[in-house]
Amino acid sequence: MAAGLAGGIGLSGGGCGALAAAIWMNALSRIRDKTYKTSISDPVAERILRTFFEAAGSELDCRVIAKRSFATVADHTEFIEAGGCAQLIQALAGAASFR
Repeated sequence: MAAGLAGGIGLSGGGCGALAAAIWMNALSRIRDKTYKTSISDPVAERILRTFFEAAGSELDCRVIAKRSFATVADHTEFIEAGGCAQLIQALAGAASFR
């Protein structure tokens, strides 16, 4: 599942995988804690989105945020290991505060 979030969901260069992973992990955490409700606002998810837009501007596409595309998961992994998107990932991790 997590590999499918790399380089834009499914290496598409589209939707940011870091944002998708943060929202997904928040939902999993709330489901496990039995605090997830689909009919009410989720303040952590809202904080994640605010943080993302502060860090990435109004852009959602991975290829625009990263200023490149990725051919393979290994290509994306090398980019991340070299510090690519580190500030964005750290900001999202801080906003999510997973349990």
